[in-house]
Amino acid sequence: KLNKIFEKEKFLVFLEADHNPEFYFLYTYFIEKKKTLLIFEKDLDFKKFENLKKKYRPTYIIRLKSVKNCNKNILLKNYSLYKNKKRKKYPIHSDLAILLPTSGTTGSPKYNRCSYKNLLFNTQSIIKYLKLKKSHTTISSLPISYVYGLSVYTTHLFAGGTIVLTNMSIVNKEFWKKFNKFSCNNLNLVPTMYEIITKLKIYRLLNNKLQFYTSAGDKMSEYLLDFIRKNFPKNSKLFRMYGQSEATSRICYIPPRHSKQKNSNCIGQSIPGGKIILKKIRNNKFKKIFYYGPNVTMGYSSSCEDLVKKDQNNGLLDTKDIGYKGEDGYFYIVGRDSRFVKINALRFNLDEIEDILNKKFKSKFYITPDNNKIYVTMTNRISKNKINNFFIKNLKLNIKNFTLKKVNQIPLNSNGKVNYKILMEKIKNDKKIN
Repeated sequence: KLNKIFEKEKFLVFLEADHNPEFYFLYTYFIEKKKTLLIFEKDLDFKKFENLKKKYRPTYIIRLKSVKNCNKNILLKNYSLYKNKKRKKYPIHSDLAILLPTSGTTGSPKYNRCSYKNLLFNTQSIIKYLKLKKSHTTISSLPISYVYGLSVYTTHLFAGGTIVLTNMSIVNKEFWKKFNKFSCNNLNLVPTMYEIITKLKIYRLLNNKLQFYTSAGDKMSEYLLDFIRKNFPKNSKLFRMYGQSEATSRICYIPPRHSKQKNSNCIGQSIPGGKIILKKIRNNKFKKIFYYGPNVTMGYSSSCEDLVKKDQNNGLLDTKDIGYKGEDGYFYIVGRDSRFVKINALRFNLDEIEDILNKKFKSKFYITPDNNKIYVTMTNRISKNKINNFFIKNLKLNIKNFTLKKVNQIPLNSNGKVNYKILMEKIKNDKKIN
């Protein structure tokens, strides 16, 4: 039926993310037919969606609800298929498979141009180090519009494994009933989700059939790693992974024999077929981290005019992270390029300060810079004097250079990472901690 609807020439199609069988069928169908996909998050804000539509002018839009200025073509069980009235004919590179979001919020028009080669290599490399087989079963625990969630699907599909589909949250008991009913033997979450299931004691629902669980999207805190070592099923393996959407999702992983022991800054070794390259930084003992591999995407796009562009990266990616190679042969990140700031002529690594505070006070801290000062945000109430003394004695900062803030909730992107931009807006409107 679909073959009769769609033209043979290459076109761009917008597909709304959802954990239902039709989404997975449509995704696979368009990849196999060599069309170009842009997957946008479920219930995307109207203005953001219209902006995307205006920038990229897709030929087709497949949504769970109606679309303005489009002709409804066919009604599937869950989706409506629309042909865009304001579509525009433009050339698309023959290798372009999918547009991957550059951040957790897919409302931004900036995407990574991912080729079929990128997608295939990334999938095969992950399968190799996870040793994925037909016998592996997982559950849809992550947004499919997020590169980590998409990679979980593509790897299980390629390996012949099984995915239990649900749109339920991990805090819903029905999610875990499904997890155990269908004997899921692997689980894939971001660190904030692991924190949730530990705080709510949901980890007790993990069955003994769990062979391995993965974590990506951010680093695990030392507290969380310690908790996992003591409380998660002993016979199950943890894969801590590091990656970026610019690399189709995956760059490094820590083998499970070391994954629970290495500190939170460790990213392990490069994935099979990839390579980490360190480049010197002037007047800095640490180095810039570059990655070279066939899964590095072709470059960015901001509109339909960019979809014809050739590969601009040629397999080399500047991760914007700074780190070093340890004596154990593994790579370590000390911070992001953008997370280094100067205050009173002194250079500070905000990620490192967060780590020190987290360990010292056994709580979660989030630091945001603003001109010649920093905001130190926490969700727990901790003695103001203790934190003040830490900054004054250890970092040699004047009290006017930092402000303590308490918020009830930390804003997150849809991929589970802290949204520092919204956090800054939020804390400026919050009361100063007592």
